[in-house]
Amino acid sequence: MYVIFLAALLGLLYSLQLLIYRKKWFTGLKVSAFFSTEEVYEGEEAELTETIENAKWLPLPVVKMKLQLSRKLLFRDADNSSVSDYFNRTDIYTIGAYNKVTRTMKFSCPARGYYDFNGVDVVSSDIFSSKIFLQSVDSISYLYVYPRPYPCELPEALLNKINGDSRAKRNRIEDPFELRGIREYQDFDGMKNINWKASAKTDDFMVNVHGYTTKRTMRIFINMESNALLRRDELNELCISMAVKIAEVSAAEEVPVSVYCNGKDVLNDSPVIIGEGSGASLIRSLNRALARIDMNKGTTDFKELYESVSEEERRDSFDIILSPCMQPLFQDFLAELSKKETEFYWVCLAKSDSPFAVSEEIKDRTIVIDAGEVLNDISRAW
Repeated sequence: MYVIFLAALLGLLYSLQLLIYRKKWFTGLKVSAFFSTEEVYEGEEAELTETIENAKWLPLPVVKMKLQLSRKLLFRDADNSSVSDYFNRTDIYTIGAYNKVTRTMKFSCPARGYYDFNGVDVVSSDIFSSKIFLQSVDSISYLYVYPRPYPCELPEALLNKINGDSRAKRNRIEDPFELRGIREYQDFDGMKNINWKASAKTDDFMVNVHGYTTKRTMRIFINMESNALLRRDELNELCISMAVKIAEVSAAEEVPVSVYCNGKDVLNDSPVIIGEGSGASLIRSLNRALARIDMNKGTTDFKELYESVSEEERRDSFDIILSPCMQPLFQDFLAELSKKETEFYWVCLAKSDSPFAVSEEIKDRTIVIDAGEVLNDISRAW
């Protein structure tokens, strides 16, 4: 009789605790997961923070937080994880009544990209782990991993073009800050041009003669089309890094820059287009846009992208075309641009194990960079 009574009591207690946990386990449970920052550079570290707060009297013997992340993020502690197409991370906690637990985990970011997760699965159970309870929680966070900084100096020809294009050769506009000389006052001169110091010395009105400049702009194009069946991702990555470097140098010289890339944005599958701008805001927007390029999504046609830019935008601009693609069709397109007197340089990042010939029509507009040397510099620097 005693044994039957004890068994009935235990069964009642089991059923009672199961009922309580089934109804109350998620009540007052606050769960969040987030990246510690929104942006880092390729090769740097970041942190993922998980927080669980149990704001009720009922303790939770087991709480599992499950996250699905990119496998390109490398966590130091990967014991409770599995890797397939994604990195599936599971962290296990025991949390008492009215208690809060916070855990911060470091990870490295070896690859440029845009990383996010759109929710957390929370799993718990009753005291005897006989029933599993599951709840999905909205906890949206994202991380931009910016392109690795280009480690080398830009080719002298590019620097000369960036630094030397502030003076106009055509479409001239008078620049009030460009003083060319002083001459005697004429009836058509405005009072604002009078040089009062020179006038006092000569006892006659003298006016400043200004030089002429134009608003030259720099357009950067990145072509990620591959050579036949061979896709060299490391060369495309160098093109991305160099594009940021050129934009930074141009911004320092106050040369307006716009950027176009036929790689596809991971968020909307469209090519990357950054409108004309300069300064820190342009560089940040550019880094974010280039971080979102997903090479696995393929490319749009480079010629179509180039020709989609309006004729007005082409006026008074110099184009830098970054492309490891050496295909004859691509070189024929550049030859067409040359015949139209389009001002451009083709910067070709090539490795010594892939010899190629540059068309005679564009040799004087081509800059070949040994990508192997640059990659060695990057490996030493990082």
